[in-house]
Amino acid sequence: MDKRVFTKAVLMAICGLAVAGMGPAVAQDSFPNKPIKIIVPAAAGGPTDTMGRVLAKFMGEQTGVPVIVENKAGAAGSIGVQAVVQSPPDGYTIVLAAIDAITVYPLVKKDSPYTWKDLTPITVVASTPFVFGVSADLPAKDVNEFIALAKSRKLAFSSPGVGASGHVVLEMFKFRTGADLLHVPYSGAGPALLSIIGGDTHITATSPVTLKGHIASGKMKALVVTSEKRLSGLPDVPTMEESGVSDFVVTPWFGMFAPAGTPDAVADKLHEMVVRAMRSPEYISKIGGLGMDVEPLSRRDYVQMLTAESDRWGQIINAAHISSDD
Repeated sequence: MDKRVFTKAVLMAICGLAVAGMGPAVAQDSFPNKPIKIIVPAAAGGPTDTMGRVLAKFMGEQTGVPVIVENKAGAAGSIGVQAVVQSPPDGYTIVLAAIDAITVYPLVKKDSPYTWKDLTPITVVASTPFVFGVSADLPAKDVNEFIALAKSRKLAFSSPGVGASGHVVLEMFKFRTGADLLHVPYSGAGPALLSIIGGDTHITATSPVTLKGHIASGKMKALVVTSEKRLSGLPDVPTMEESGVSDFVVTPWFGMFAPAGTPDAVADKLHEMVVRAMRSPEYISKIGGLGMDVEPLSRRDYVQMLTAESDRWGQIINAAHISSDD
């Protein structure tokens, strides 16, 4: 072979290998360059879906790349989460899910196909505390009177289902206060609230926006909130700390996640896109209307929070022997 031809061939081969080696970096640097899909593991029209669609709109406007929402409900949100766990870790399939599907479900499901560590946390997109609601006719004006009542006779609490965060937080309440409460699970927050109004159960933990209408109608009353400070929408309802129950700040959240193994450069770009979308007036207005707060976390802080919360929820779940497999 001619020496010049041989040299040229070797140089072309080396260049080809170099370009091939740069492939992932080039792909990351140009992210996103095709449509992004946000999986919402809930039905269309609900709070999670509303958040997802507003975020998708503004994320798409930032880059000129379409961001679409796909609803994939079922099994406490685990079906949608698992779909993302099994997706390529390239940032083009992500999930917007609540604490129940990400943190709680893997702890109560013995054969859960995933844990939160099978995901790459991006950021928290919204949060809201629990409000403990009771029937307006229940002879308890505050949480301390309720605790005394629960110690004097058997009371029941309703939840959206076994292993839901609304279930676990009231188990935590039982352990911390000594209240004697029987768990009665329902198939969703709506039926759980109706059981209180109908007198079948006595207390439930739900979101402020869900309870507010029933308070306004005079059918229910709020005893306490699990936030650090009182809520502007329910200024007369005390916190757990004010009520004498210390270290009981519980704030369920909704967060964005990519599959585990997503390159840091891509995850950082997703974080930037989501946070910018969260700062849009439309998103802030929508979240405010749902009674939620908008406080994004850094990716590192989110990992630390998930680690701490998994330990905290796990202790209660193990102590109460909670399992959705039973």
